Amino acid sequence: MRLQKPVEVKFHSVFKAAPVDDDTEDLYIEGYANTVSRDRAGDVIPAETWNKTEALANYRKNPIILAFHNHSMPIGKTVEVKVTELGLWIKAKISKAAGGVYQLIKDGVLSTFSVGFMIRDANYEPKSDTYYITDVELTEVSVVSVPCNQDSTFSVAKGMEDPSAYESFKKQFISDKGTKNMEFNLDEFKAALAQTAG
Repeated sequence: MRLQKPVEVKFHSVFKAAPVDDDTEDLYIEGYANTVSRDRAGDVIPAETWNKTEALANYRKNPIILAFHNHSMPIGKTVEVKVTELGLWIKAKISKAAGGVYQLIKDGVLSTFSVGFMIRDANYEPKSDTYYITDVELTEVSVVSVPCNQDSTFSVAKGMEDPSAYESFKKQFISDKGTKNMEFNLDEFKAALAQTAG
């Protein structure tokens, strides 16, 4: 399906705030801004979509982090972006000037990312009622309070460094027939992470 006009969409997922020394004003957050799992709206962005030339090019020129998709509320800048098999991962530095938002992140009250982007192309799969987004342009990344991508409501920044946790996560996306399964059991994944952490 080729879209006549790009459509702006926002997806959400969890990030992790790095410990902060009280003597410094630096606050870094990291995590998956978007994962490959099917979200509540029935949309999936495969990881390879983010690797297309124009997907991240404009965002890298001005990698601002917003609060709540409000363009008049910049709170920091992305300092690292990478695409993995799990999706779009970022690390960002949050400014002390973000005030209340800075404190809510530091206190762990705010812990989710949301990405806004323009959809340029997508394929619809009627059997699962799923849109697979195949061409995008990232327009912004925000800190938000409620995520849309329910399978991203966990912190993956640290846990995925362990190879066995990563393999456990990947298996959730493959059915017995070897095909991609865009839904996975979050409780089983958390249990696998807990085992590797212990």
